[in-house]
Amino acid sequence: YLGATLRALIDNEVGTLACTLHDGAESRLVEIETRSLAICNGQYFGGGMQVAPMASPDDGRFDIVSLGAQPKLSFVVSSLAIYKGTHVKNPDVKIFACDRIEVRLVNDELRDRFPLDVDGEPLGFLPIDVRVVPRAIEVFTG
Repeated sequence: YLGATLRALIDNEVGTLACTLHDGAESRLVEIETRSLAICNGQYFGGGMQVAPMASPDDGRFDIVSLGAQPKLSFVVSSLAIYKGTHVKNPDVKIFACDRIEVRLVNDELRDRFPLDVDGEPLGFLPIDVRVVPRAIEVFTG
Protein backbone atom coordinates (compact mmCIF):
# COMPACT_ATOMS: atom_id res chain seq x y z
CA TYR A 1 0.00 0.00 0.00
CA LEU A 2 2.83 2.39 0.81
CA GLY A 3 4.42 1.76 -2.60
CA ALA A 4 1.13 2.35 -4.43
CA THR A 5 0.58 5.52 -2.43
CA LEU A 6 4.02 6.86 -3.30
CA ARG A 7 3.49 6.08 -7.00
CA ALA A 8 0.14 7.89 -6.92
CA LEU A 9 1.83 10.98 -5.52
CA ILE A 10 3.97 11.42 -8.63
CA ASP A 11 1.00 12.76 -10.65
CA ASN A 12 -0.79 14.20 -7.64
CA GLU A 13 -2.02 17.80 -7.71
CA VAL A 14 -3.87 20.02 -5.28
CA GLY A 15 -7.56 20.14 -6.06
CA THR A 16 -10.29 22.43 -4.84
CA LEU A 17 -13.21 20.35 -3.66
CA ALA A 18 -16.67 21.81 -3.09
CA CYS A 19 -18.13 19.68 -0.32
CA THR A 20 -21.69 19.89 0.93
CA LEU A 21 -21.73 18.36 4.40
CA HIS A 22 -25.12 17.21 5.70
CA ASP A 23 -25.74 16.47 9.35
CA GLY A 24 -29.37 15.62 9.93
CA ALA A 25 -31.39 18.61 8.70
CA GLU A 26 -28.33 20.92 8.70
CA SER A 27 -26.17 21.47 5.60
CA ARG A 28 -23.11 23.56 4.90
CA LEU A 29 -20.82 24.06 1.94
CA VAL A 30 -17.05 24.05 2.46
CA GLU A 31 -14.31 24.41 -0.13
CA ILE A 32 -11.27 22.30 0.63
CA GLU A 33 -7.85 22.63 -1.00
CA THR A 34 -6.33 19.16 -0.78
CA ARG A 35 -4.31 16.41 -2.38
CA SER A 36 -6.50 13.70 -0.86
CA LEU A 37 -9.88 13.46 0.84
CA ALA A 38 -10.99 10.34 2.73
CA ILE A 39 -14.61 9.58 3.59
CA CYS A 40 -14.31 7.19 6.52
CA ASN A 41 -16.74 4.99 8.39
CA GLY A 42 -13.93 3.21 10.22
CA GLN A 43 -10.44 3.99 11.46
CA TYR A 44 -8.28 2.03 9.01
CA PHE A 45 -7.43 1.68 5.33
CA GLY A 46 -5.53 -1.28 3.89
CA GLY A 47 -2.02 -1.95 5.10
CA GLY A 48 -2.72 -0.54 8.57
CA MET A 49 -3.19 3.13 7.64
CA GLN A 50 -5.10 4.73 10.52
CA VAL A 51 -6.68 7.45 8.41
CA ALA A 52 -9.48 8.34 10.83
CA PRO A 53 -8.48 7.36 14.38
CA MET A 54 -11.63 9.02 15.71
CA ALA A 55 -14.04 7.10 13.43
CA SER A 56 -16.54 4.55 14.69
CA PRO A 57 -18.42 2.28 12.26
CA ASP A 58 -21.58 2.27 14.40
CA ASP A 59 -22.08 5.99 15.15
CA GLY A 60 -24.13 6.76 12.00
CA ARG A 61 -21.60 9.34 10.76
CA PHE A 62 -18.71 9.68 8.37
CA ASP A 63 -15.44 11.21 9.45
CA ILE A 64 -14.05 13.23 6.54
CA VAL A 65 -10.27 13.64 6.54
CA SER A 66 -8.55 16.10 4.20
CA LEU A 67 -4.81 15.47 4.08
CA GLY A 68 -4.16 19.06 3.03
CA ALA A 69 -2.41 20.90 0.22
CA GLN A 70 1.23 20.84 1.30
CA PRO A 71 4.04 20.69 -1.28
CA LYS A 72 4.60 17.09 -2.48
CA LEU A 73 7.70 16.35 -0.43
CA SER A 74 6.15 17.69 2.78
CA PHE A 75 2.96 15.81 1.97
CA VAL A 76 4.83 12.52 1.58
CA VAL A 77 6.76 12.97 4.82
CA SER A 78 3.74 14.03 6.88
CA SER A 79 1.56 11.31 5.31
CA LEU A 80 3.79 8.62 6.80
CA ALA A 81 2.28 9.57 10.17
CA ILE A 82 -0.97 8.03 8.91
CA TYR A 83 0.28 4.61 10.04
CA LYS A 84 0.19 5.78 13.66
CA GLY A 85 -2.86 8.03 13.28
CA THR A 86 -0.81 11.05 14.37
CA HIS A 87 -1.25 12.85 11.03
CA VAL A 88 -4.44 14.36 12.49
CA LYS A 89 -2.25 16.63 14.66
CA ASN A 90 -0.85 18.27 11.50
CA PRO A 91 -2.41 21.75 11.07
CA ASP A 92 -2.86 21.07 7.32
CA VAL A 93 -5.13 18.09 8.04
CA LYS A 94 -8.80 19.06 8.32
CA ILE A 95 -11.49 16.83 9.81
CA PHE A 96 -15.26 17.10 9.42
CA ALA A 97 -18.14 14.85 10.48
CA CYS A 98 -21.45 14.34 8.69
CA ASP A 99 -24.02 11.72 7.72
CA ARG A 100 -23.93 12.64 4.02
CA ILE A 101 -21.37 14.34 1.80
CA GLU A 102 -21.56 15.60 -1.76
CA VAL A 103 -18.16 16.27 -3.37
CA ARG A 104 -17.38 17.94 -6.66
CA LEU A 105 -14.07 19.09 -8.10
CA VAL A 106 -14.01 22.85 -8.71
CA ASN A 107 -10.89 22.79 -10.91
CA ASP A 108 -12.28 20.23 -13.35
CA GLU A 109 -9.11 20.30 -15.50
CA LEU A 110 -7.60 18.04 -12.80
CA ARG A 111 -10.44 15.51 -13.07
CA ASP A 112 -8.19 12.62 -14.18
CA ARG A 113 -5.88 13.27 -11.21
CA PHE A 114 -8.69 12.85 -8.68
CA PRO A 115 -9.89 9.28 -9.21
CA LEU A 116 -12.28 7.71 -6.73
CA ASP A 117 -10.87 4.78 -4.79
CA VAL A 118 -13.41 2.79 -2.79
CA ASP A 119 -11.83 0.22 -0.51
CA GLY A 120 -8.94 -0.21 -2.93
CA GLU A 121 -11.08 -0.43 -6.06
CA PRO A 122 -11.32 2.28 -8.75
CA LEU A 123 -14.85 3.70 -8.96
CA GLY A 124 -14.55 6.54 -11.48
CA PHE A 125 -14.30 10.27 -10.90
CA LEU A 126 -16.01 13.08 -9.03
CA PRO A 127 -18.72 14.17 -8.40
CA ILE A 128 -19.93 11.77 -5.73
CA ASP A 129 -22.75 11.74 -3.17
CA VAL A 130 -22.22 9.40 -0.19
CA ARG A 131 -24.76 8.73 2.56
CA VAL A 132 -24.69 6.74 5.77
CA VAL A 133 -27.31 4.00 5.87
CA PRO A 134 -27.67 3.18 9.58
CA ARG A 135 -27.89 -0.51 10.49
CA ALA A 136 -27.62 -1.54 6.82
CA ILE A 137 -25.71 -4.72 7.62
CA GLU A 138 -25.77 -7.14 10.51
CA VAL A 139 -22.40 -8.03 12.00
CA PHE A 140 -21.83 -11.06 14.20
CA THR A 141 -18.88 -11.11 16.59
CA GLY A 142 -17.22 -13.36 19.09
